[in-house]
Amino acid sequence: QSLLLTSYRYRDPVLVSKQGKQVRRGHVSDVIADLALAWLDRRDPQRPFLLCLHDKATHMPWQSAERFGSRFAGHAFPEPPTLLDDYAGRADVLRWSICRVSQLNRWQKALWGEPPGGSTPPQETRWLYQQYVQHYLRTAAGLDENIGRVLDYLDRHGLSGDTVVVYASDQGFLLGEHGLFDKRWMFEECLRLPLVVRYPPLAKAGTVSDALVLNIDFAPTLLDLAGLPVPADMQGRSLRPLLAGAVPADWRRSIYYRYYSKEYGIPPQYGVRTERHKLIHYLGPVGTDFG
Repeated sequence: QSLLLTSYRYRDPVLVSKQGKQVRRGHVSDVIADLALAWLDRRDPQRPFLLCLHDKATHMPWQSAERFGSRFAGHAFPEPPTLLDDYAGRADVLRWSICRVSQLNRWQKALWGEPPGGSTPPQETRWLYQQYVQHYLRTAAGLDENIGRVLDYLDRHGLSGDTVVVYASDQGFLLGEHGLFDKRWMFEECLRLPLVVRYPPLAKAGTVSDALVLNIDFAPTLLDLAGLPVPADMQGRSLRPLLAGAVPADWRRSIYYRYYSKEYGIPPQYGVRTERHKLIHYLGPVGTDFG
């Protein structure tokens, strides 16, 4: 069942299916998990299945379900060392971004209110950082809880032993590093993606791999584990050997990154990352048309 979120609404989201647009009551993470569990109940138990569960969390504007509304209240989270980075010695393009923690109140003022009166700019940034992390983690808590609901379903129905579970994301996220939030940059905090795989017949619990992998590896991996041929023209490689704890001698030693857009004052950029080094090239001022 293909569903597409059509707005930034966390609560009572508008979803699109073959039946058209429909408002679903509740928090979006709960709604999506409910739909996933209902689909699992309707499936043919005699056939293998593939379920793609794509949540909205943890995108802006970070609105958690009401049951998480007071979680972390009064808790002071450690600040990243570069929260107040002045960008001295760094690329000038960093100064163009409007996705800065110090700018968050222009995005979230209606939800968070105002910093304490008389705050200096650094104090205001620190206050905004605490608001940001609290709301972000409250939103993530709902995501975690609903992932748990799906995993519990697999356990209860005896499906955990031979079901491949992949937990991943479209990108990492900046949480105050270099005074920034959001993604798009080729910095480690947003270049690195979450990737956790559970598949008891192959992957031993606690196995960790430092091999360089890409999201183009996901499709070949799932086809391989399902016993299906991987098309010759499909990019990426199956992660099967890595899941088994081995790294092939010819495994990739570098990855390529490209960001084409020019949103939020973040310039188009591309670069190469190896196990130890990274080279980033910024293409020019925001607003320049590179074709």
